[in-house]
Amino acid sequence: MWSAIRNRHRVFLPWIMALGVLALSWSVGIPEAQSLVGTRLKIKGNWRETHVEATSVEQRAPEKDPQAGRIIGAIETIDLASKSLRIGPLRVSWDAETRLSTISLNTLRPRDVIEVKGRLTAPGQVAATEVKPSSAKPGRLQLRGHVTAVDKLPRGARRLMVLGVPVVIPQDISIDVSEDMIGAAGQAPRRLDDKRPDEQLTVPVFNRPLTIGGELSSELEYRRDIDLEEEAEDDLLRFEQRLEVELFYPLTPKLDLFLEGKVRYRADLYAEDGMQDVVWGVDRGETWLLWHHLFGTPFSLQAGRQSIEEKREWWWDADLDALRLHYDQGRVRAELSVAQEMATDTSEDSRIDSEEAGIFRLLGHAVWEWASKHDLAGFFLYQHDHSERQREGDIVESDRRDATDANLVWFGVRAMGSLKTENLGEWSYWFDAAGVVGHEVVVGFDRTDDGRRVVDESEGIEQDVRGWAVDLGVSWKTPLPLRPTFTLGYAVGSGDNDPDQGPGKAFRQTGLQDNNSRFSGVNSFRYYGELLRPELSNLQIWTVTLGIPILNSSSVELVYHHYRQVEPQDRLRDVRINADPEGEGRRIGQEWNLIVGIEEWKHWEIEWIGALFRAGSAYGDLSGELAYQVTLKVDYNF
Repeated sequence: MWSAIRNRHRVFLPWIMALGVLALSWSVGIPEAQSLVGTRLKIKGNWRETHVEATSVEQRAPEKDPQAGRIIGAIETIDLASKSLRIGPLRVSWDAETRLSTISLNTLRPRDVIEVKGRLTAPGQVAATEVKPSSAKPGRLQLRGHVTAVDKLPRGARRLMVLGVPVVIPQDISIDVSEDMIGAAGQAPRRLDDKRPDEQLTVPVFNRPLTIGGELSSELEYRRDIDLEEEAEDDLLRFEQRLEVELFYPLTPKLDLFLEGKVRYRADLYAEDGMQDVVWGVDRGETWLLWHHLFGTPFSLQAGRQSIEEKREWWWDADLDALRLHYDQGRVRAELSVAQEMATDTSEDSRIDSEEAGIFRLLGHAVWEWASKHDLAGFFLYQHDHSERQREGDIVESDRRDATDANLVWFGVRAMGSLKTENLGEWSYWFDAAGVVGHEVVVGFDRTDDGRRVVDESEGIEQDVRGWAVDLGVSWKTPLPLRPTFTLGYAVGSGDNDPDQGPGKAFRQTGLQDNNSRFSGVNSFRYYGELLRPELSNLQIWTVTLGIPILNSSSVELVYHHYRQVEPQDRLRDVRINADPEGEGRRIGQEWNLIVGIEEWKHWEIEWIGALFRAGSAYGDLSGELAYQVTLKVDYNF
């Protein structure tokens, strides 16, 4: 089997099969999955006295509390004395702990449109945890909750019970798996950093809605002394802007098309060394077809360039050309992907990136929700590099170097969850463990007089690989004043006490990771440090954070990291600091991050990050030197 996989031409076989399967689905149409009980749905529709008549239905991530719900609609009646109101069929109550977002309950009147988040206390009754105004149309109703019952009606319609309310889905309304559900199993809807509005522009095309959305993002970043020397000319002020446009179109009730295009512009407004770059380009974004519920089974098939992502982005977060099989059966979710880059992803280069060309990947991920808000997961990744190896004496352009040819297997487990207590607040935890084995060839290069590189095998190394890593932590969302959250984390990746002789015992991550997630605030961030940004390899990292919510949907987080090498080496793997340690001491240094996120508006997100790194004794004479970084991000979602 593996010999077939290694054959370059056979890598294309899954794509040919995928096109055939998708063509078949187009011609025959597919029945829906029979059981929806236990799934979480977002339903838009109208109240018809005895039921909600759905106009659109979208499946959402199933990881939330089954009793949690959300309602958007116009108030029909309100009773301030009993602290309750009615939206369509739902009775909403509130108390002193209900959070109010730019709204006063005393001024609410019938026909006002609001959004309510809360918990189901009885069929049709919701205890509100948050109430805020909504810009939705007064005549529409939106529900979000778990399905508790399903009945078939005449003419292909179905009746569901959601939040204790009957919902009738006409025959011509399909249940869409949202774009968010198409990421790694067990993930939150959409990419974790996306915040698309619920109401997006739709245009009817052949009697089906074409949805148009996207994001305009601007980022200003200032770096200082990342060479750890004040006299070094390394200060940089960079401005970057990115426009993403997304098109989503249901070709048939069971076949969806998604297209995404990106335009980038980057300019160095100030560079201390005088080398100010200006770069712009058009990037190939996600482009995929998704066939839902193959032949009425819990399986779905997705083909094309797609986002392969998992919740902590510790294993992977990347856009890949892939064929992916999804499985979703309530508390068990899984996916299996076959991936290899088929074309360049940017207009800046007519060829596939040399470090990605010829790399075949087989990725797997399965999640078991063994209890509400508690998951166990398993991961594996097989990588085979069948690109042509650069040989002794070959002269290559600097940007075409392929420094590593590796055939590796990663495998590991994850436990993750949260627990809310009555008097001690809410606790959440994570535990990741991984191993990597295989074989790699690291190619050495010398520089030629004209700036190109010549392969020098005496500078390279060939070795077997075996390493391991652990990342664990706990967060405590306290009931104290200001509702602070404390987080303690520890991560370690194995090192190698003799890198010149195999096997290589240093862990290395998959190359697809971002190490980017949320702790307690509204923003995700680089949880190993916004400035150093290390790969977890031959490194121990202690992390302590304090997070405080502010306003209604904003937060401030203070993060501290302490870095120490497992084995003293004269390099760190994939970091932003340009200086190298001397290889004699282990204390790499410390980093402080201040992260402010503001998301008080429907379309806008603002993030400010300040980072300070202080070099440790591993840097010898540079010990105690400081590096700085300040970043401002503004995103407009549409």
